[in-house]
Amino acid sequence: MSLWFILWLTINFGNNFYGIRLSLGARINPRPSKRSVKSSFLRSTESKPEASERDNDNYGFVKGLIKVKVFGNLHKFAYYYVYVGIGNPKTKQMLIIDTGSQLINVACGKCKECGNHLLPNYELGASVTHKLIDCDSEFCKAVEGKCGLDESCLFNESYSEGSNVEGKVVGDLISFDIKKDSSYLSTFFNYIGCVTNESQLIKSQITNGILGLAKSDKPTLISHEYFETQSFIEKYLTDHFRPMKKIFSLCLSENGGVMTLGGVDDQLNLKIKNTTQLIWAPLVKSEFYIIKVLDASFQENKIEFKNKNFVLDTGTTISTLEKEVFNKIHKIFEGLCEDITKLSNEKKTSSKCTVDKKTGKMCFSDISKLPSIVLTFENGSNFEWTSDSYMINRTNKRTVNDYSWWCLGIESSKSNEYILGATFFKNNHVIFDLNKDVVGKSRNPIMSLQDCPLENPKRTEFNRFFLLCKALNLKMLDLGKIGQDCEDSIKKVLHIMVPQHHHSVYEFL
Repeated sequence: MSLWFILWLTINFGNNFYGIRLSLGARINPRPSKRSVKSSFLRSTESKPEASERDNDNYGFVKGLIKVKVFGNLHKFAYYYVYVGIGNPKTKQMLIIDTGSQLINVACGKCKECGNHLLPNYELGASVTHKLIDCDSEFCKAVEGKCGLDESCLFNESYSEGSNVEGKVVGDLISFDIKKDSSYLSTFFNYIGCVTNESQLIKSQITNGILGLAKSDKPTLISHEYFETQSFIEKYLTDHFRPMKKIFSLCLSENGGVMTLGGVDDQLNLKIKNTTQLIWAPLVKSEFYIIKVLDASFQENKIEFKNKNFVLDTGTTISTLEKEVFNKIHKIFEGLCEDITKLSNEKKTSSKCTVDKKTGKMCFSDISKLPSIVLTFENGSNFEWTSDSYMINRTNKRTVNDYSWWCLGIESSKSNEYILGATFFKNNHVIFDLNKDVVGKSRNPIMSLQDCPLENPKRTEFNRFFLLCKALNLKMLDLGKIGQDCEDSIKKVLHIMVPQHHHSVYEFL
């Protein structure tokens, strides 16, 4: 195919194909492990913090709130991510938001054992503000680091699905905005993992790394010497907000969402008769966000947990329950499926039910009438875990009679852990008050965040060429010759390196 022909089509017909998005074949992995999912590419822009008042008060603290746009989803990405700037000058990075870990890990420099991530790696030497952490320092001891040959602090982190990252611990500036006028929103953090080796599924992701949002379980002062042991989110809130505003929240929807820093945005909470439907639960003293659950009610069945610990972890896609408990809930879903199947045979109805052959998960075409799972927390408060949260839209993975399909986003834990993963956060507003050690939760009234655009309306040249290939019926689904020609044309014009680890490179949605 002539490259000039494609260019001619771009100029003359580009405006007719606006709005199609594409993905790099993401799919939900049945395992509960963190980041055990292949990534996909969704058209997006950098995260742009918005403070209700951009100026600081007399003490240098930010007035109002900072709102950071969150990107990603569970049905294509299987995770949510934000854009940050690291170093000076800033290097733009895509990081998965993870309330289940503390460190910030990013692919570093000319890492030969790292994957082909979408954005350039963080260049340690290019930042004038970077700091190497000595292996004999208290900083290195805090992360249980080891000494390298050059006396640098080395770290190694493994994930339950088998992935592993390792590298050096460094310090540098981090901000949620890559704009030049937002340097006052930066904070210096001493626990950045400069990754020099990635393996398995983490290596295959297009994101640059992980933004750990967990707390620290260590004191802020050690041996009467000022020594920073705060986690990133604690330090960021301490640096920029008054002590009583040590609060952040995540309001995640089907596509993207908002991370709020420095307080609570009441507009993100569901209100009934002008009353905010926000419930609170105490957090267990831990580096993780853990709540105790007394019991769960589901379809007139009550399951006793007796104050079991549940970890709130956005880095785990699928929520997990102890095997015995999961089997009870799954059996109820099987009964619902049988009822729907019987009803569809007797009456004309669009409601269908099936079992995913690959994962064994229950899938429904209509979740509007599925029951909520009501969780009772330690303090007696109840929260409805609704079907649009615990079910994941898998329509693009199943094309049966043009029905939309939603599959269960809960599974049995292989380690008998209770984890409220990203399927617990979706379509909810979850607030972390680090001063009071409590977590708040409310339904998200802006289900798709229509009032908060998540994507740049301006098409990039990258998208224009993909849309052209689509218009020309060049479906690059199997790397066939026609698709490869179109892919090569895009590379030549835009100099874009397509990750080599994807077998089915592009999937139009």
